[in-house]
Amino acid sequence: MKNEGMKMSEEIIAFFIIAVAAMAYSLLSMYVTSKYGKKDRVKQIQEEMKNINKEYADALKANDPKRLSKAEKEQTRIANLLKESMILQFKPLVIMLPALLLVPMALVHFFPNFVVQLSQPIPVVIQNLNNFPNWRSVFGARGWFWVSLVFTSLAIQVLVQGTKKLKEKLNKTNLQIQKQG
Repeated sequence: MKNEGMKMSEEIIAFFIIAVAAMAYSLLSMYVTSKYGKKDRVKQIQEEMKNINKEYADALKANDPKRLSKAEKEQTRIANLLKESMILQFKPLVIMLPALLLVPMALVHFFPNFVVQLSQPIPVVIQNLNNFPNWRSVFGARGWFWVSLVFTSLAIQVLVQGTKKLKEKLNKTNLQIQKQG
């Protein structure tokens, strides 16, 4: 009896350690992406490329050789802009991908007998692609890490977006109050 109680508490501890590891990975991923991904620059590059392509299309429609020549010269910048954008987007992966491979391996090493049974099966993408979606309710340490990672990442994204919207709303309200007062 005493041994069963100890086993149950170890399983609960493992359950939470794995979930916290997923949450920590998710937070680290967001931090690394924001620090090295330079999302604002990527958006700026996308806008630049959109404007270059629009100008080229407009020059073609107008059938203006001078405008078309200028637009074609601008088109040559797209390759470099695309390269810069891809580098900025893949930089965080240099850090995050090895961690994404090592963390689940470490969890399996530390909790080799861990198994969690959910009350309802959930769809699992990577298991058997011939029979998609695959519904599972039993997960080991690696599987529980992935399930936790998906749900914590979604929850954190919702919180971050909600916080940003709330700050924007508060700023607008403060500006309106300042204008009135």
